[in-house]
Amino acid sequence: MIEPLILIAFIPAALALNLTPGADMLFCLGQGARAGMRAALAASAGVSAGTMVHVALTGLGLGYLVAQHPILFDVIRYAGVAYLLWLAQKTLRIPFSARDMPDIRPAKAFADGLIVNLTNPKVALFILAFVPQFVDPGRTVLPQFLA
Repeated sequence: MIEPLILIAFIPAALALNLTPGADMLFCLGQGARAGMRAALAASAGVSAGTMVHVALTGLGLGYLVAQHPILFDVIRYAGVAYLLWLAQKTLRIPFSARDMPDIRPAKAFADGLIVNLTNPKVALFILAFVPQFVDPGRTVLPQFLA
């Protein structure tokens, strides 16, 4: 169980940091602008699921591994760039008349949000730097990361 004082410090800091613009927020905004609220909410849920994966992997020590080996960071970064470029070219290939009301299924928006988040190396580094501030080193680390 997380101590209340830690939650009092963690929740406002996490909310403030999650409200700052970045690739994930812009992706969700774009989904909402293109296909409406359902797509935006599904994309946001995908981004949230990706963040949970990042937290779990960091709790297992993989975030530290990425931070220590720049080549792994570059692989993740370039995978993210490639995916965003692929999404952009897919959008540009759609005839302009078909762009007026695109039909983006929520499952597709969720999957795209998940991939955008998982290929964003800044998320892994942020979690590696931020979350440990609220972890008690005297207790098992992974359950605290997952709580």
